[in-house]
Amino acid sequence: MANPTLLKARAIVAAHLVDAGRRSDADLVLHGGGDDFPETLVALCAVRDALATLSRFERTLATYADGDFWGEGDCHAALAFHDRGAFARATLAGDDPLAATTE
Repeated sequence: MANPTLLKARAIVAAHLVDAGRRSDADLVLHGGGDDFPETLVALCAVRDALATLSRFERTLATYADGDFWGEGDCHAALAFHDRGAFARATLAGDDPLAATTE
């Protein structure tokens, strides 16, 4: 099975090629060819970067969505009290404060 990132990139490239009047090239890309096209290589990098960004955002949102993060009772015991949006700011700045470490 093909890489999902590559499949997304191919779909983007195929749509671009159709718009550019290159229908035969678009068909080639949709059927698994044209991976050496400059358009495919650029789209693959863009999709890979976008998916990495979305993954960071999802991890941060999942942390904020977890009820335990907000705690119960004493607000000073809640992680949210101490975080004060730091995870969100770091994520938006391109950092990944919740990434798994391999130390």
